[in-house]
Amino acid sequence: MRRTAAELAEHARLSHLVLFIGSGASVDAGVPTWRELIASVATKAGLEGTVAEKLQALDPRDAATVLQRRTGTDAAEVRKLICDEVNAVRGSLTHALLASLRTREGVTTNYDQLFEITAHDASDPLAVLPFDRVRLGQRWLLKLHGGVDHPESIVFTRDDYLGAAASYGALYGLLQALLMTKAMLFVGYSLSDEDFHAVMNEVTRVLARAPRGAGRDFDDRDEEVTRSIARVLTLEEDLVFDDIWSPVTTIIPMSDTDERLSKLEEARRMQIFLDLVGFEAAETSEFLLDDTFAALLDREEVKLRDALRELEPQAQRSSSSEAWEPVRQLLRRYGADL
Repeated sequence: MRRTAAELAEHARLSHLVLFIGSGASVDAGVPTWRELIASVATKAGLEGTVAEKLQALDPRDAATVLQRRTGTDAAEVRKLICDEVNAVRGSLTHALLASLRTREGVTTNYDQLFEITAHDASDPLAVLPFDRVRLGQRWLLKLHGGVDHPESIVFTRDDYLGAAASYGALYGLLQALLMTKAMLFVGYSLSDEDFHAVMNEVTRVLARAPRGAGRDFDDRDEEVTRSIARVLTLEEDLVFDDIWSPVTTIIPMSDTDERLSKLEEARRMQIFLDLVGFEAAETSEFLLDDTFAALLDREEVKLRDALRELEPQAQRSSSSEAWEPVRQLLRRYGADL
């Protein structure tokens, strides 16, 4: 796990890591699971008894279809009820750890805004596709199934899911480009999750058409690892799913079958793992000119800091000179407030 954390950190530093964020990342922020969501919306829509119980036995997408038809409620109203249920306003520790990796691109099947809120709180706001225009150099998050701030975009019934690729072809084209060019880290997905199956189906289709060597990312010295283009963090080991998804993915369980950890202990271990990835990915040079971290500098770093500080006044005074712009960029990279 430590070796894997170091590999992921290297990809994060090189802006070569893309996050795929599933609903499990939002559970500890109070957002309901799919089945909890269906149950709550059914109650609010007045469905009770046997019908409500049978909804829980269905795939959530089929349950959403039945829910809409049984209540006679139009799709817009059901979408509004769903948005009300998942519209949490504070991200979890998991969101904070993922946001701290400062990956340039991310993909989510979640409706909530928790990753966006957390990134904004860290003074690194995201553009959200397909709703926002991405500014030069800005991080962005692709929301495959819509978002609470755009209820009309919510994908929730079986028909919505089946028609999503046709309706949002450009988004799925962008997804395929990420699958071809980036290292992927899946967090918050169950290996039995239909969302995960849909994305990984795209992965296998892309790989089948790709020339040999495309999509290689983690460790060129290991052919088996090289064939895997995704890392999937799971709470517990499941050897059956290892067989299903190998060799396209490498599954990283937070506990093995012998440990018998509780779900809370497994979730906590995942947060510790993500914290280690963030620690390994941190560029300490970014804080060289930030006085808050002055006590952490060694003697050589202090010499470099002092030399760079001599340039700051001139870089500030020459703000209109293009020749100084690379110098200003360097100083900003080291933490100068220019």
